[in-house]
Amino acid sequence: MVNLPPHNDDSSMRNPANWPKSLQEFISHSFEQAAKQNIQGMEKKKFQGELRNIINKSIKEKKVLINDWTKQTLPTLCHPYGQGLQLYCDIVEKKRAKNLKGKKKSATNNMETTKLGQNSKAVSIPKKRNIFEQDENDPEAISGVEEDGDKENPSKKRHKADIKVSKNVLEKIQEAEADKNREKMKKEDELRRIVARKVEEERVLTAEKQKQKRLAKLERKRMRRAMRKAALKATQEADQKAKQKAIQEAKQKAVQEAKQKAAQEAKQKAIQEAKQKEMQEATQNVNQKQLANQPTNIIMGSAGTSKEKLDVMNSEQRKKLREKRFERELQYEPTTDTQTSDKADPEGRFVGTCEKLEKKYLRLTSQPNPELVRPVRVLKQTLTLLVRKYMEHAHYGYLCDQFKSLRQDLTVQKIWSLFAARVYEVHSKLAIEFGDMGEFNQCQTQLKLLYADSRFQCINKYEFYSYRILYCLLTEDLEEAFNIKLQVLCELPKDAEIPEFLTRAFAALNFSLTSDFYRFSKLAMKVRDETDADEIKVKADSQTDSQIQQIWSDHHLLLGHGKWYFFNKMLENIMHRERIRTLDTICNAYRQIDNSVLGQLLLLDRGHDLADFYTKHSLAGFVENNSSGGILVCHKAKSTVDALFRSTFQTIDIKGQI
Repeated sequence: MVNLPPHNDDSSMRNPANWPKSLQEFISHSFEQAAKQNIQGMEKKKFQGELRNIINKSIKEKKVLINDWTKQTLPTLCHPYGQGLQLYCDIVEKKRAKNLKGKKKSATNNMETTKLGQNSKAVSIPKKRNIFEQDENDPEAISGVEEDGDKENPSKKRHKADIKVSKNVLEKIQEAEADKNREKMKKEDELRRIVARKVEEERVLTAEKQKQKRLAKLERKRMRRAMRKAALKATQEADQKAKQKAIQEAKQKAVQEAKQKAAQEAKQKAIQEAKQKEMQEATQNVNQKQLANQPTNIIMGSAGTSKEKLDVMNSEQRKKLREKRFERELQYEPTTDTQTSDKADPEGRFVGTCEKLEKKYLRLTSQPNPELVRPVRVLKQTLTLLVRKYMEHAHYGYLCDQFKSLRQDLTVQKIWSLFAARVYEVHSKLAIEFGDMGEFNQCQTQLKLLYADSRFQCINKYEFYSYRILYCLLTEDLEEAFNIKLQVLCELPKDAEIPEFLTRAFAALNFSLTSDFYRFSKLAMKVRDETDADEIKVKADSQTDSQIQQIWSDHHLLLGHGKWYFFNKMLENIMHRERIRTLDTICNAYRQIDNSVLGQLLLLDRGHDLADFYTKHSLAGFVENNSSGGILVCHKAKSTVDALFRSTFQTIDIKGQI
């Protein structure tokens, strides 16, 4: 819409809302034509000025409603050479006046001609006939007859001459008008041809420019493609050279280490041989002495050398035993058979014989004792017992200790199977529920290796991938989160639908990366509501045995809860950190905020959630009561919230604890 300065001529037409629809369409059409003709720079300013002036002129002359805007044109757009900025109605009026003037002039000429004809008719001399009934004016009739007879009247001759002149003048005027019209039409045709030629030249020029732009664009694309190929090739060559260089350096280093090791072994061997030689020489010298006071010394000397030799032999024996033990352990291969026999494995692999279902966790400081290690059959019974006790609300300290003991028995027996994956999955979910992120991280480390083994088809791996992504958000390890996302997307087939757990985990990752807490809270609210609905349905079913059987089914590990229960638990841990981050942002941006609004923003809209949050973080003293239920004075609480923010976002230790 064109901005017009105010005019005092017509107040109603200064408001664009009162303009007729044809004027608004004329403005839109003019801008479309300007865009099509690609008017830029001074031409664009000239076009805008013409549009503004023509509308101001119509308002000033009160012709907004009179003018035919559908036929109105602008000089900049239509290129009518020699024509200024005029309203279409004024052009029509001028043409009408000109035509009317031409008609009046023509009528006047006709009237003059008519009068001349009438006069000539009035003064015309009737034809006289002679006695032979011949016209006396006929030269043939009167030739030779008149000699000195009556001559023609001079006034009559002048009248005839005037009539003849009038006719000639009229013909000349008509011929001049026709020539003038022909000249005008010729000029108009020439002007139209010039305009058409200009338009065609501009069209050809525009097409040529567009063609050049397309060619330049294609050339730029080709250059970029070639540069990318060259860069990729250079990168690959550099990587290949670096790889070859690394291999050569590794080989040289291995050779040097081998040489150093051989030299060291030769040196140690030479030292041992020298010591043995010295011992032999000392023994021979002692035996040759025959003095009376020497036996005691001889006995003591021989005892000392024997003791030294015994120490050397003991260290050598210990070294050999240690090497044999390491060789035996390195030759172990993980078993994938969940039905491992309790008897000794013929290949020498370790198999436990303990029949106790419950056993305390003790860190190993020596070789494991088979009598204290449970076989797979007993471990399965132990897992079922622990799940039952969990559903009977056993203490997490006891459950964690038992699961660590169970995992230790799996490790020492090299059990690598779907049953091992199920143990780590159950322990991961217990760690999520009770907020033990250290144990959760240890379980995820083993699950990552199990899921990467192509021999096992773990149906719950995408669910636990989503838990790992949320754990990376909690520890702010975004690089690992995106690595997991890339790995999952590469594993899934192209046409396969992304599982719902991963869809929501990816959404949480994107919202956290863009600091979009509003959408993050909406996602958390949706998961929370679905979890509450599922928990109501689960509580209605009190059959514990059927729920325990789900551990061995092909469904999710529900453990007596809904599908989204553990996902919601992970989101709650993240929400605590995001609430602190959002509250810190709010306190930096607002002086005060209403509690109802803050409760919705922080997803603390149930019961006394917001009041408990204030009390927990020592913010209750910054709340003032009002008619709407209270407000938080942000500028006073800012320092406390900043300290809370710094303490919340602190370093993560090596075990994954916050």
